[in-house]
Amino acid sequence: MKKILICCLLFFIQNNILAQDTLYIKSFDDYFTIKTGATYRALNFILSPRINGITQYLQPIWYRPIVRSSLSIDVAFKDLSIGWSFGLAQNRLFSGKQTESKYLDFQMHSSLTKKLTYDLYYQDYQGYFIENLDNRLAGKALEQRDDIRLKNISVNISYIFNAERFSHNAAFSQSKKQLKNAGSLILTSSLGYFQAKADSNFISQNTSVTFEPQAYVNNVSFYTFSVSPGYAYTFLIGKKGWQVSAGVSASIGLQYNENVGNTSYQTDFNYFLKGIARAFVGYHGNIWVVGVSGLTDIQGLNTKYVQYRTNNLNATFFCIYKIKSKWMQGKKSFFGKNKNLDNQTINKSN
Repeated sequence: MKKILICCLLFFIQNNILAQDTLYIKSFDDYFTIKTGATYRALNFILSPRINGITQYLQPIWYRPIVRSSLSIDVAFKDLSIGWSFGLAQNRLFSGKQTESKYLDFQMHSSLTKKLTYDLYYQDYQGYFIENLDNRLAGKALEQRDDIRLKNISVNISYIFNAERFSHNAAFSQSKKQLKNAGSLILTSSLGYFQAKADSNFISQNTSVTFEPQAYVNNVSFYTFSVSPGYAYTFLIGKKGWQVSAGVSASIGLQYNENVGNTSYQTDFNYFLKGIARAFVGYHGNIWVVGVSGLTDIQGLNTKYVQYRTNNLNATFFCIYKIKSKWMQGKKSFFGKNKNLDNQTINKSN
Protein backbone atom coordinates (compact mmCIF):
# COMPACT_ATOMS: atom_id res chain seq x y z
CA MET A 1 0.00 0.00 0.00
CA LYS A 2 2.84 2.38 0.88
CA LYS A 3 4.49 1.70 -2.50
CA ILE A 4 1.27 2.57 -4.30
CA LEU A 5 0.91 5.85 -2.38
CA ILE A 6 4.55 6.76 -3.06
CA CYS A 7 4.14 6.04 -6.79
CA CYS A 8 1.00 8.22 -6.91
CA LEU A 9 2.81 11.05 -5.12
CA LEU A 10 5.80 10.85 -7.46
CA PHE A 11 3.47 10.84 -10.48
CA PHE A 12 1.67 13.94 -9.17
CA ILE A 13 4.93 15.79 -8.49
CA GLN A 14 6.40 14.84 -11.86
CA ASN A 15 3.39 16.18 -13.72
CA ASN A 16 3.12 19.29 -11.56
CA ILE A 17 6.73 20.42 -12.15
CA LEU A 18 6.58 19.81 -15.89
CA ALA A 19 8.36 22.60 -17.76
CA GLN A 20 6.12 24.03 -20.44
CA ASP A 21 7.63 25.51 -23.61
CA THR A 22 7.44 29.30 -23.20
CA LEU A 23 7.54 29.71 -26.98
CA TYR A 24 4.15 27.96 -27.09
CA ILE A 25 2.47 28.81 -23.76
CA LYS A 26 2.35 32.04 -21.78
CA SER A 27 1.41 32.06 -18.09
CA PHE A 28 -0.28 34.85 -16.12
CA ASP A 29 0.80 33.93 -12.60
CA ASP A 30 0.93 37.48 -11.27
CA TYR A 31 -2.50 38.45 -12.55
CA PHE A 32 -5.95 38.55 -11.09
CA THR A 33 -8.69 37.79 -13.58
CA ILE A 34 -12.26 39.06 -13.56
CA LYS A 35 -14.68 37.07 -15.70
CA THR A 36 -18.30 37.85 -16.50
CA GLY A 37 -20.62 36.14 -18.93
CA ALA A 38 -24.00 34.70 -19.77
CA THR A 39 -24.34 30.92 -19.48
CA TYR A 40 -26.94 28.40 -20.56
CA ARG A 41 -26.87 24.92 -19.05
CA ALA A 42 -29.22 21.99 -19.48
CA LEU A 43 -29.39 18.24 -18.93
CA ASN A 44 -31.46 16.86 -21.80
CA PHE A 45 -33.03 13.39 -21.85
CA ILE A 46 -33.76 11.48 -25.08
CA LEU A 47 -35.49 8.10 -25.41
CA SER A 48 -35.21 5.91 -28.52
CA PRO A 49 -36.72 2.43 -28.98
CA ARG A 50 -34.45 -0.57 -29.50
CA ILE A 51 -35.58 -3.43 -31.70
CA ASN A 52 -33.53 -6.63 -31.75
CA GLY A 53 -30.67 -4.75 -30.07
CA ILE A 54 -30.61 -1.96 -32.68
CA THR A 55 -31.38 1.62 -31.60
CA GLN A 56 -33.94 3.45 -33.75
CA TYR A 57 -32.32 6.91 -33.71
CA LEU A 58 -34.88 8.46 -36.08
CA GLN A 59 -37.72 7.93 -33.59
CA PRO A 60 -36.74 9.77 -30.39
CA ILE A 61 -38.75 11.29 -27.56
CA TRP A 62 -36.80 14.38 -26.53
CA TYR A 63 -37.25 15.77 -23.00
CA ARG A 64 -35.88 19.23 -22.25
CA PRO A 65 -35.86 21.15 -18.96
CA ILE A 66 -37.28 24.64 -18.62
CA VAL A 67 -34.27 26.55 -17.30
CA ARG A 68 -33.08 30.13 -17.17
CA SER A 69 -29.85 31.44 -18.54
CA SER A 70 -27.60 32.92 -15.87
CA LEU A 71 -25.24 35.87 -15.55
CA SER A 72 -22.02 35.04 -13.71
CA ILE A 73 -19.11 36.98 -12.23
CA ASP A 74 -15.85 35.24 -11.22
CA VAL A 75 -12.67 36.54 -9.62
CA ALA A 76 -9.64 34.23 -9.93
CA PHE A 77 -5.96 34.04 -9.04
CA LYS A 78 -3.75 31.04 -9.84
CA ASP A 79 -5.71 27.90 -8.95
CA LEU A 80 -8.46 29.62 -6.92
CA SER A 81 -11.66 31.02 -8.36
CA ILE A 82 -14.70 32.44 -6.56
CA GLY A 83 -17.86 33.07 -8.51
CA TRP A 84 -21.45 34.21 -8.28
CA SER A 85 -24.33 33.38 -10.59
CA PHE A 86 -27.66 35.18 -11.07
CA GLY A 87 -30.68 33.85 -12.95
CA LEU A 88 -31.91 35.94 -15.87
CA ALA A 89 -35.53 36.36 -16.95
CA GLN A 90 -37.20 33.11 -17.91
CA ASN A 91 -37.16 32.26 -21.59
CA ARG A 92 -40.67 31.50 -22.88
CA LEU A 93 -40.07 28.25 -24.66
CA PHE A 94 -43.62 27.49 -25.73
CA SER A 95 -47.18 28.78 -25.45
CA GLY A 96 -49.55 27.76 -22.69
CA LYS A 97 -49.01 27.32 -18.97
CA GLN A 98 -45.50 26.26 -18.04
CA THR A 99 -43.69 25.42 -14.84
CA GLU A 100 -40.01 26.23 -14.55
CA SER A 101 -37.75 23.29 -13.77
CA LYS A 102 -36.26 22.96 -10.32
CA TYR A 103 -32.57 22.28 -10.66
CA LEU A 104 -29.16 22.30 -9.06
CA ASP A 105 -26.28 22.28 -11.52
CA PHE A 106 -22.78 22.25 -10.02
CA GLN A 107 -19.80 21.88 -12.34
CA MET A 108 -16.03 22.18 -12.03
CA HIS A 109 -13.70 22.15 -15.03
CA SER A 110 -10.04 22.55 -14.14
CA SER A 111 -6.57 20.98 -13.83
CA LEU A 112 -5.00 18.67 -11.28
CA THR A 113 -1.57 19.04 -12.90
CA LYS A 114 -0.35 20.26 -16.26
CA LYS A 115 -1.02 16.86 -17.77
CA LEU A 116 -4.22 16.04 -15.87
CA THR A 117 -7.52 17.91 -16.20
CA TYR A 118 -10.96 17.07 -14.86
CA ASP A 119 -14.68 17.72 -15.27
CA LEU A 120 -16.84 17.21 -12.18
CA TYR A 121 -20.66 17.21 -12.29
CA TYR A 122 -23.45 17.12 -9.75
CA GLN A 123 -26.78 17.79 -11.46
CA ASP A 124 -30.33 17.40 -10.15
CA TYR A 125 -33.17 18.47 -12.49
CA GLN A 126 -36.93 18.10 -12.03
CA GLY A 127 -39.59 19.22 -14.52
CA TYR A 128 -39.36 18.56 -18.27
CA PHE A 129 -41.35 19.10 -21.43
CA ILE A 130 -41.48 16.99 -24.58
CA GLU A 131 -39.94 18.76 -27.55
CA ASN A 132 -42.24 18.59 -30.59
CA LEU A 133 -41.30 20.71 -33.61
CA ASP A 134 -44.71 20.41 -35.29
CA ASN A 135 -46.56 21.66 -32.22
CA ARG A 136 -43.98 24.39 -31.64
CA LEU A 137 -44.37 25.73 -35.21
CA ALA A 138 -48.15 25.56 -34.88
CA GLY A 139 -48.05 27.55 -31.63
CA LYS A 140 -49.51 24.69 -29.60
CA ALA A 141 -48.57 23.99 -26.00
CA LEU A 142 -46.03 21.23 -25.54
CA GLU A 143 -46.64 18.41 -23.11
CA GLN A 144 -45.08 18.90 -19.69
CA ARG A 145 -43.84 16.26 -17.28
CA ASP A 146 -43.26 17.95 -13.93
CA ASP A 147 -42.78 14.53 -12.31
CA ILE A 148 -39.63 13.56 -14.24
CA ARG A 149 -36.44 13.99 -12.22
CA LEU A 150 -32.87 13.37 -13.42
CA LYS A 151 -29.72 13.08 -11.33
CA ASN A 152 -26.20 12.94 -12.79
CA ILE A 153 -23.03 12.51 -10.72
CA SER A 154 -19.91 12.01 -12.80
CA VAL A 155 -16.24 12.83 -13.23
CA ASN A 156 -13.96 12.88 -16.29
CA ILE A 157 -10.18 12.84 -15.81
CA SER A 158 -8.10 13.54 -18.92
CA TYR A 159 -4.41 12.97 -19.56
CA ILE A 160 -2.76 15.48 -21.94
CA PHE A 161 0.15 13.82 -23.78
CA ASN A 162 1.67 17.02 -25.25
CA ALA A 163 1.26 19.33 -22.26
CA GLU A 164 4.70 20.87 -22.90
CA ARG A 165 3.39 22.71 -25.99
CA PHE A 166 -0.40 22.45 -25.74
CA SER A 167 -2.22 23.95 -22.76
CA HIS A 168 -5.71 22.60 -22.13
CA ASN A 169 -6.48 25.61 -19.92
CA ALA A 170 -5.29 28.04 -22.59
CA ALA A 171 -7.68 26.36 -25.00
CA PHE A 172 -10.81 26.01 -22.86
CA SER A 173 -10.59 28.14 -19.69
CA GLN A 174 -8.23 30.88 -20.95
CA SER A 175 -6.13 30.98 -17.78
CA LYS A 176 -3.06 30.73 -20.02
CA LYS A 177 -2.36 31.85 -23.58
CA GLN A 178 -1.38 29.67 -26.51
CA LEU A 179 1.34 31.45 -28.54
CA LYS A 180 1.68 28.95 -31.39
CA ASN A 181 -0.58 26.39 -33.01
CA ALA A 182 -0.45 23.11 -31.10
CA GLY A 183 -2.49 20.06 -30.28
CA SER A 184 -2.36 16.90 -28.23
CA LEU A 185 -3.71 13.40 -27.96
CA ILE A 186 -5.96 13.06 -24.91
CA LEU A 187 -7.01 10.00 -22.93
CA THR A 188 -10.11 10.48 -20.77
CA SER A 189 -11.31 8.14 -18.02
CA SER A 190 -14.93 8.62 -16.91
CA LEU A 191 -16.91 7.33 -13.94
CA GLY A 192 -20.56 8.16 -13.42
CA TYR A 193 -23.97 7.53 -11.91
CA PHE A 194 -27.20 8.52 -13.66
CA GLN A 195 -30.77 8.13 -12.43
CA ALA A 196 -34.11 9.06 -13.99
CA LYS A 197 -37.42 8.57 -12.22
CA ALA A 198 -41.02 9.68 -12.54
CA ASP A 199 -44.46 9.05 -11.07
CA SER A 200 -45.57 7.28 -14.25
CA ASN A 201 -43.90 5.75 -17.32
CA PHE A 202 -41.34 7.89 -19.14
CA ILE A 203 -43.02 7.12 -22.46
CA SER A 204 -45.89 9.51 -23.09
CA GLN A 205 -49.29 8.13 -24.09
CA ASN A 206 -49.48 10.82 -26.77
CA THR A 207 -46.32 9.77 -28.57
CA SER A 208 -46.42 8.26 -32.04
CA VAL A 209 -43.19 6.35 -31.40
CA THR A 210 -43.63 2.59 -30.95
CA PHE A 211 -41.95 0.91 -27.98
CA GLU A 212 -42.01 -2.68 -26.76
CA PRO A 213 -44.28 -3.27 -23.72
CA GLN A 214 -41.20 -4.00 -21.55
CA ALA A 215 -39.92 -0.47 -22.25
CA TYR A 216 -42.58 1.18 -20.08
CA VAL A 217 -40.71 1.88 -16.85
CA ASN A 218 -40.59 4.85 -14.51
CA ASN A 219 -37.23 4.43 -12.73
CA VAL A 220 -33.82 3.68 -14.27
CA SER A 221 -30.33 3.83 -12.77
CA PHE A 222 -26.96 3.45 -14.50
CA TYR A 223 -23.43 3.02 -13.16
CA THR A 224 -20.90 3.70 -15.92
CA PHE A 225 -17.18 3.52 -16.66
CA SER A 226 -15.33 4.34 -19.86
CA VAL A 227 -11.88 5.21 -21.26
CA SER A 228 -12.03 7.55 -24.25
CA PRO A 229 -9.23 8.45 -26.69
CA GLY A 230 -9.43 11.92 -28.19
CA TYR A 231 -7.62 14.93 -29.59
CA ALA A 232 -7.60 18.69 -28.98
CA TYR A 233 -6.05 21.51 -31.02
CA THR A 234 -5.68 25.27 -30.83
CA PHE A 235 -5.44 27.21 -34.08
CA LEU A 236 -4.34 30.86 -33.98
CA ILE A 237 -5.77 33.19 -36.63
CA GLY A 238 -3.19 35.80 -37.58
CA LYS A 239 -1.10 37.57 -34.95
CA LYS A 240 -3.79 39.70 -33.29
CA GLY A 241 -4.89 37.12 -30.71
CA TRP A 242 -7.83 35.45 -32.43
CA GLN A 243 -8.11 31.81 -31.53
CA VAL A 244 -10.14 28.69 -32.33
CA SER A 245 -9.83 25.67 -30.03
CA ALA A 246 -11.65 22.35 -30.27
CA GLY A 247 -11.43 18.98 -28.63
CA VAL A 248 -13.32 15.71 -28.99
CA SER A 249 -13.21 12.22 -27.50
CA ALA A 250 -15.40 9.13 -27.90
CA SER A 251 -15.61 5.59 -26.58
CA ILE A 252 -17.66 2.51 -25.87
CA GLY A 253 -17.89 1.95 -22.11
CA LEU A 254 -19.35 -0.52 -19.63
CA GLN A 255 -22.53 0.00 -17.62
CA TYR A 256 -24.67 -1.70 -15.00
CA ASN A 257 -28.32 -0.65 -15.00
CA GLU A 258 -31.50 -1.20 -13.00
CA ASN A 259 -34.98 -0.67 -14.53
CA VAL A 260 -38.14 -0.47 -12.45
CA GLY A 261 -41.66 -0.57 -13.90
CA ASN A 262 -45.10 -0.84 -12.37
CA THR A 263 -44.90 -4.64 -12.33
CA SER A 264 -41.30 -5.37 -13.31
CA TYR A 265 -37.71 -5.10 -12.13
CA GLN A 266 -34.75 -5.72 -14.46
CA THR A 267 -30.96 -5.56 -14.06
CA ASP A 268 -28.37 -5.87 -16.78
CA PHE A 269 -24.73 -5.37 -17.74
CA ASN A 270 -24.40 -3.69 -21.11
CA TYR A 271 -22.27 -1.34 -23.17
CA PHE A 272 -22.87 2.39 -23.67
CA LEU A 273 -21.63 5.12 -26.00
CA LYS A 274 -19.95 8.27 -24.72
CA GLY A 275 -18.71 11.40 -26.46
CA ILE A 276 -17.28 14.69 -25.20
CA ALA A 277 -16.81 17.79 -27.34
CA ARG A 278 -15.70 21.28 -26.34
CA ALA A 279 -14.76 24.42 -28.22
CA PHE A 280 -13.73 28.07 -27.85
CA VAL A 281 -13.85 30.82 -30.46
CA GLY A 282 -12.77 34.36 -29.70
CA TYR A 283 -10.09 36.93 -29.00
CA HIS A 284 -7.37 36.13 -26.44
CA GLY A 285 -5.11 39.09 -25.72
CA ASN A 286 -2.72 39.80 -22.89
CA ILE A 287 -5.33 41.83 -20.99
CA TRP A 288 -8.73 41.02 -22.55
CA VAL A 289 -10.39 37.76 -23.54
CA VAL A 290 -13.75 37.80 -25.31
CA GLY A 291 -15.42 34.78 -26.83
CA VAL A 292 -17.89 31.92 -26.86
CA SER A 293 -17.21 28.52 -25.33
CA GLY A 294 -19.22 25.33 -25.37
CA LEU A 295 -19.13 21.87 -23.83
CA THR A 296 -21.35 18.88 -24.49
CA ASP A 297 -21.06 15.51 -22.76
CA ILE A 298 -23.28 12.86 -24.38
CA GLN A 299 -24.04 9.32 -23.19
CA GLY A 300 -26.11 6.66 -24.93
CA LEU A 301 -27.19 4.32 -22.12
CA ASN A 302 -28.55 1.05 -23.49
CA THR A 303 -31.13 -1.34 -22.13
CA LYS A 304 -32.69 -4.21 -24.05
CA TYR A 305 -35.70 -2.18 -25.21
CA VAL A 306 -34.71 1.51 -24.84
CA GLN A 307 -31.67 3.71 -25.28
CA TYR A 308 -31.61 6.59 -22.79
CA ARG A 309 -29.39 9.39 -24.10
CA THR A 310 -28.24 12.22 -21.86
CA ASN A 311 -26.99 15.45 -23.38
CA ASN A 312 -25.15 17.65 -20.90
CA LEU A 313 -24.93 21.10 -22.50
CA ASN A 314 -22.96 24.14 -21.29
CA ALA A 315 -22.66 27.26 -23.51
CA THR A 316 -21.16 30.59 -22.39
CA PHE A 317 -20.54 34.02 -23.88
CA PHE A 318 -17.97 35.74 -21.67
CA CYS A 319 -15.41 38.48 -21.19
CA ILE A 320 -12.23 38.28 -19.08
CA TYR A 321 -10.12 41.20 -17.83
CA LYS A 322 -6.65 40.54 -16.38
CA ILE A 323 -5.12 42.76 -13.71
CA LYS A 324 -1.43 42.50 -12.87
CA SER A 325 -0.63 42.60 -9.16
CA LYS A 326 2.88 43.28 -7.86
CA TRP A 327 1.70 42.31 -4.37
CA MET A 328 0.92 38.75 -5.55
CA GLN A 329 4.22 38.14 -7.34
CA GLY A 330 5.81 34.92 -6.11
CA LYS A 331 2.86 34.03 -3.88
CA LYS A 332 2.11 30.36 -3.48
CA SER A 333 -0.97 28.70 -4.87
CA PHE A 334 -2.74 25.86 -3.09
CA PHE A 335 -0.42 23.38 -4.82
CA GLY A 336 2.72 25.28 -3.82
CA LYS A 337 4.87 27.88 -5.50
CA ASN A 338 4.68 27.04 -9.18
CA LYS A 339 4.53 29.59 -11.93
CA ASN A 340 3.23 27.14 -14.50
CA LEU A 341 0.24 25.82 -12.55
CA ASP A 342 -3.03 25.99 -14.44
CA ASN A 343 -5.89 27.97 -12.98
CA GLN A 344 -8.97 26.34 -11.58
CA THR A 345 -12.42 27.50 -12.52
CA ILE A 346 -15.53 26.73 -10.52
CA ASN A 347 -18.93 27.36 -12.07
CA LYS A 348 -22.25 27.26 -10.28
CA SER A 349 -25.78 27.83 -11.49
CA ASN A 350 -28.89 28.79 -9.58
